[in-house]
Amino acid sequence: MKLKILSLIILFISIPVIAQNKTIDKLEFTTGLNSVWEVKTADIEDGLGAGLIYPDKLVQRYTILGITKENYKISVVVHLKAGYFLLNDESYKKYAKSTEPNPNKDIINKLLCEGVNVELCGITMQNNGWTEKDLLPGITILAIGAYARIIDLEKEGYEYIRF
Repeated sequence: MKLKILSLIILFISIPVIAQNKTIDKLEFTTGLNSVWEVKTADIEDGLGAGLIYPDKLVQRYTILGITKENYKISVVVHLKAGYFLLNDESYKKYAKSTEPNPNKDIINKLLCEGVNVELCGITMQNNGWTEKDLLPGITILAIGAYARIIDLEKEGYEYIRF
């Protein structure tokens, strides 16, 4: 009986400890924060290519945390269905069968200005008949292909994020 009472007392004492939430308010690492984002789906969020929104959110979070551009590198490797996100207005309208300009051009420009590498798979370009003149300015063309580039960056120590 004493053992049961003692067990109940310990249980009631430990419940508040178990029920508390934990907050992580700082990063353990603040340098060498390199990531490669594979963007291959044509998911749209808030009218933009969703795979382009989240690298931008990461840059914003790093800024809030006081992490400067010198302490991270981000490469966004775009291929397959998401490739058209990187087309200039004329090519975008033709590909998307739209009268509207490419809604992604501002966020892509913002990413480029933030120092993010935005890269397009050359095989995706070839499969769609796109050339450099079809792209927005500042896009890096991956003649080696998306997967080879991702593997190369991972070997350099980049963390892989798939979207």
